Amino acid sequence: MEGHQYHQRIAKNLQELADPSTVPYVKKILEDGFEVFSYTASEDRVIAKWFSWLLYEIGTEDAFSLMREYAVSKNVEIANEMAYRLDRANI
Repeated sequence: MEGHQYHQRIAKNLQELADPSTVPYVKKILEDGFEVFSYTASEDRVIAKWFSWLLYEIGTEDAFSLMREYAVSKNVEIANEMAYRLDRANI
């Protein structure tokens, strides 16, 4: 789909900024699910990976707390990605 790569660039820019004010927005997206990203044709695990990296780079207690919350998500793909990133962060 035309323009599908823009979401990757935006996610990477947010990751590089690592602004703690981003955490509530990530939380809202995780709560609402990934339907807004359906245009990407990406699986949940791929999208969750973007957000796990973003939260990891933010690195605040709020960010890690959100990762821990979603590491036990009913969505196995989200849970696996968050748990993986937490494990890699030794948290």
